[in-house]
Amino acid sequence: MSEDTSNTAQPLTPEEKREALRQANRAFGKLVDLELELQVRGETDRLDQVKQAAEKLKKQIDRLRKAIAQDWTARAGAVTDQLGDANAKIQRSIRDIRNQADIPSRVAGVLDSVNQITGTLSGLV
Repeated sequence: MSEDTSNTAQPLTPEEKREALRQANRAFGKLVDLELELQVRGETDRLDQVKQAAEKLKKQIDRLRKAIAQDWTARAGAVTDQLGDANAKIQRSIRDIRNQADIPSRVAGVLDSVNQITGTLSGLV
């Protein structure tokens, strides 16, 4: 028999939170479909149970959305700074290229900065 480790689990990463939200939204959609099916069949007792479960799930989804938004808000300043720095490096390299200054090195610098931007952005989604 396996031990319940739900209380000792590590906090979810932002990516895991987004995946959990996607899965919860899918389940919520299925509950909405089930509500309609039960309503059509006149199963009012079961319909009320499903509606209560859907409302409970909706509250948890809202809490998870807020947690994801807070994660983003906490990281937004740092991400914006990283992207701004990378853009400034690209602009300096382009200016140097226009002035014919060490073009191969400057192009490599632009590509490095673009890699930094894509790496930063890939961490967000």
